[in-house]
Amino acid sequence: MMWTVLVNDDHAEQFYFEIDLFLPNIPSKRIVYRRPCKCEKDADFLEHTQNVYIPVENVFSMLDDSESMNFTSCGI
Repeated sequence: MMWTVLVNDDHAEQFYFEIDLFLPNIPSKRIVYRRPCKCEKDADFLEHTQNVYIPVENVFSMLDDSESMNFTSCGI
């Protein structure tokens, strides 16, 4: 899985976004990723080092009994 937020502005890195993965019934099982937004004009915006890139093992560890994932995202 990969997330990024693209901004059509040269000041994109003044903004950031968060992805919060969690299991509602286990409050201690939570992963929060925060990254700066990227300008869509930057050539490297698709590189995984510039985005929230979640290895598949981490994704599987956050699935609930129905094999669903709970997440929220926000941009600031």
